[in-house]
Amino acid sequence: MLQEEKGTRLQNPMELMEPVDDKSFDELIAELKQNEAKLDSELGIEKSTQAKVNGGESPPIAITQYNDTYQQTCPNGTVLLYTNETTQTTFCVYNCPSNLPFINDGQCVKRCGKEWRFYIEVDAGHRCLRQCPTNKKYYVTGVNKCTDECPYDLISKECLETCYPGKPFSYYGQFHDSDCYSKCPDETVQIENEYTCLDSCPPEHPVQLYGTCYSHFPTQIAVMLTAFTTFIIATIIAVIAYKVKGHRNRQGLEAELLNRLKEAVRLGFLSSAMRQDNGQQKTWGRFTRATSRLGVC
Repeated sequence: MLQEEKGTRLQNPMELMEPVDDKSFDELIAELKQNEAKLDSELGIEKSTQAKVNGGESPPIAITQYNDTYQQTCPNGTVLLYTNETTQTTFCVYNCPSNLPFINDGQCVKRCGKEWRFYIEVDAGHRCLRQCPTNKKYYVTGVNKCTDECPYDLISKECLETCYPGKPFSYYGQFHDSDCYSKCPDETVQIENEYTCLDSCPPEHPVQLYGTCYSHFPTQIAVMLTAFTTFIIATIIAVIAYKVKGHRNRQGLEAELLNRLKEAVRLGFLSSAMRQDNGQQKTWGRFTRATSRLGVC
């Protein structure tokens, strides 16, 4: 005979039905167990998935009155699998079966609903949630499984493979949340030709210049520095010569200064050509044609 469980409104089955003798009650219990076995077969449930209590037995079969007065609740640690409205038999299991893997409102279901589209892993199965909890705020887009961090190389709260156009920069580090940004966050660096932001330059991009990490010193910067340095040196020499020789050679010195500036630009282009060919100098003809188009030769 069933006893009322603490915290439930289930009454003794004998109080919910017309008085019967012991033999009739035993026959009713046997019939309910047969229905339970039939339901197991229909749902494809292995007996091993049923909750085991009382020395290996399944949870006690509950006979409930089918109205709004009495409700059956599963014991702690189990979830509701199915309630047969005809026999009023409730089945509680420790683990949801594979064909009903999700838990929605304490019951095994095939999938989570639209309002309960996220889920976390629990002992009984996949528990459906309205939103991910704070300790598991990330979820894999399309799967909606809540996790404490995104799998490797996935980014943002949605665990995306790549960030979207409005926020193309992805950040991986400790100073800010791993997320998508419109630009790299403060105190971070960007990898050249990529939309990747880090706390510091990695070994494969060791050169840091103006917040960007390069694999080697940028060719364009090298060209500008070479040309600028040459021009400064030429200017200093010209100024000194101007002061020494006087005003009579002013026009000649200006022409010489212009020639030195052209030479500085020429050297810059030559440096760029050599770098782009992995150390192999371009032919002077090709180099001259390139500089002529820019009007420096």
